[in-house]
Amino acid sequence: MDMKKNITKKIKIGYVPQAIHIEKHMPTTVYDLFASCICHVPVFFKKDKKIYQEIKEQLKLFGAEKLIDKSIGDLSGGELQRVLLAIATKPTPNLLILDEPVSGIDKNGTRDFYELVNNLKTKYDMSILLVSHNLELTKKYADKVILLDKEVIKEGTPEEVFSSLEFQNRFER
Repeated sequence: MDMKKNITKKIKIGYVPQAIHIEKHMPTTVYDLFASCICHVPVFFKKDKKIYQEIKEQLKLFGAEKLIDKSIGDLSGGELQRVLLAIATKPTPNLLILDEPVSGIDKNGTRDFYELVNNLKTKYDMSILLVSHNLELTKKYADKVILLDKEVIKEGTPEEVFSSLEFQNRFER
C-alpha cells in the first residue's frame, strides 16, 4: 500500500522560460507577479503581510529579496531570471525545467545563475532539465548531457558526449 502511495504522489514541475516580454512601464511589481502565482485570492486588493514575508524569504534564497517592491519592467535580465527561478521553485518542484535561462544575461550573471541552479540541485535533490548552448558551463555543471539534432544523437556524461564522434561531426560542419 505504501508503495502505491509513493507512485501516485503528485509531481511538481517548476519552469523558467527563455524569455518573457514585459512592457517597460507596466506597474506590476515583483510582489504582484509572485503573489499572483501562489495565492488563491486576487492580489490587487492589498498586500498580505504574511504572503509578503513568505515571498521575501523565497526571493532571499536567490539574492533577490531587495527586488520585492521593484517594477517587473525595471528589472535587469539577471534580476528577472532570479525572480522567475524563485517563483518556479515555490513550492519546491521535483523537476525544474530551465529553457535557455541565461540568454540576455552578462557573463557574471550567467556564472551566478549556474551556481544558484547547482546549489538547488544539491540542496533539494531535484531533477533539473536545462536547455543550453553554453558548452563550457554545461561541461562544468551537468551530470548528464543529451545531444539533440531533431532526435537524440548521443547521451551520457559531459565527457562522453563532448568527446564523441557524433559531437565532433555536428560541430565541425
